[in-house]
Amino acid sequence: GLVGSEMCIRDRTNTGKPNEALPFLDRAVDMQPDNPAFFYYRGVAKIAIEDFDGGCLDLQHAANNGNYEGEVMRKKVCGE
Repeated sequence: GLVGSEMCIRDRTNTGKPNEALPFLDRAVDMQPDNPAFFYYRGVAKIAIEDFDGGCLDLQHAANNGNYEGEVMRKKVCGE
């Protein structure tokens, strides 16, 4: 399943390697579009590479689907 993959994605995103994480995140979103955690991590990765529009959209999607971290990060980075 994606549990191990999710940990790998999280680690790559959190260790300053967002470019490495993005292809995995895109695939994870394609495979599990109802998983808000993948949108959160992809949003964080996009913001790290200064794709603020794409990152804010992903964080909004994560927040709208119950991801609290997505809401917090969206407010912090993207505003209300």
